[in-house]
Order: sequence, then C-alpha cells, then structure tokens
Amino acid sequence: MSVPGQLKGKSVLVSGAASGIGRRLAQDLYWNEKCRLLLIDVDAKELGILKDELEPAGEGDRVDAFVCDIASEDSVERLVRAVGPRRIDVLVNNAGVAHLGSFERTEFADFERVVRINLLGTARMTKAFLPRLLKGGDGFIVNVASMAGLVGAPGMSAYVASKFGIVGFSDALHAELHKRVGIGVVCPTFVRTNIAKEAPGKADWFLGAVGSEPAKVSAAIIRTIKERKRLVLVNADAYIFYYLNRFFPFLSERAVATGYRMLKASGVVEQ
Repeated sequence: MSVPGQLKGKSVLVSGAASGIGRRLAQDLYWNEKCRLLLIDVDAKELGILKDELEPAGEGDRVDAFVCDIASEDSVERLVRAVGPRRIDVLVNNAGVAHLGSFERTEFADFERVVRINLLGTARMTKAFLPRLLKGGDGFIVNVASMAGLVGAPGMSAYVASKFGIVGFSDALHAELHKRVGIGVVCPTFVRTNIAKEAPGKADWFLGAVGSEPAKVSAAIIRTIKERKRLVLVNADAYIFYYLNRFFPFLSERAVATGYRMLKASGVVEQ
C-alpha cells in the first residue's frame, strides 16, 4: 500500500531523460525521492553518461536506461520488450522538440516532425505502458506540455499544435481513466534547455536571457505526481497569461502580438 505523497521506492519511467528537464528530473527522483528509474532517450551517449553519474557500474540497481526514439512505432515496441516485466508506477512523457518560425516559412516536413515526436510520441508511449500503470491501482501519468498548449503563441505553430494536442489528449484520458490512473499536465513557459539549439535565429540567446532553470520544472513535475494534480503552471508569467487568456482574451491577444513583434525584431523568430 503506497503512502499518499510518497515517491520512495516507486518506479518512474522518464522519456527525454538525457538532457534538460528530463535530466534534472532523473537526478531529483534518484537522489531526493529515492525512486527506481527507467530512463529513456534517443541520445545513447548522453543517456549512458547520466546512468553512470547516478549509478556507476556495480554500485546500485535502481536505474535502467533504454535508447528509444518515441517517434518510431518499431522503436517503442522494442522498448516495451526490453523493459520486460518491470513494474511502472509513474510515466513522465517529457521528450519533445521545438521549431520556431512563421507557418509560412516552416517546411511541412518540420511541422510533421514536431507533431510526430511531441504529440504522437506522447500518445504512443502512453498506449504502450498504460496496461502496466493500470495494474498498480494508483498509477500516474505526467505529460509535459507548455503554456504554448494553453495560449496560442505565434511563430511556433507546429509546437503549439503539438502542445495543445497534449493538453487535449490529457483531458480526454483524465475522463476515461477516472479513478484508475491519474493524469497531470505541467505547463512551463520558457525553459533553458537544449531544445532551443534546434531552433533557428537567436532562440538559444533568448532562453538564456528569459528562461527558467530545468530544476524549477522538475520540482513542478514532482509536485504534480505527489499531489496528483491535474494542471500545474510553472513561472509567474504562466499564471499571468493563463488568467489573461481565460478572463481577458482581448488583453491576452494584445500581449501575445506585442511579444511576437519583439521576437521578430530581435531575430529570435525568422520573419
């Protein structure tokens, strides 16, 4: 029988674990919460470095690492076989990519790639491991979305589409799985991670100036699991935009438009 709010000894699967938010979450879950971890990432090298950092060879049995491309059905099927009968109490769908630029200038292949990884990857991982979560009786899923999944952000249409999809997908699952598996969504604003390195323009510089640290998002994810929350916003600006959009949509639209003009002028978003 698990103790409410207690993570010690629980088995947590984290996708996108090799860098950014996922890496910090793995560290916090291992060192502070004493969890068992199943770490997933497409980057074999960085994933191996993280595993060795947490548990050098022969010095523990609480960490397993698996290379997997969540955008690939075959890769996820191989992952399920590799994981075998291991228990999973919590699934954290964290892996994702970004793409900045106007929809006019975005190649559709790039649009598809973002949706395939962020949205379909989240759904694919959930479908693959849901049977295990249902077995435990108190399983929980955290889907890492974004404020771009609650407020339409111009200049990142593919990312917005994927994150809105994750929020809607999570709402549907919450209704379907009520009292069987809990569903939580974490929505940060800007975070300093390697995701910006794949985006054009000056996104990396921009996140360095205004983004929060992955530690803050990791703490929010852990709080979501412990308190079995439905929606957790990260950063003060997330609350501002969320409530502006709900109660004062005209002001929200003006604020978003102003921000978009600034991003274009500074070269963060290609014009």
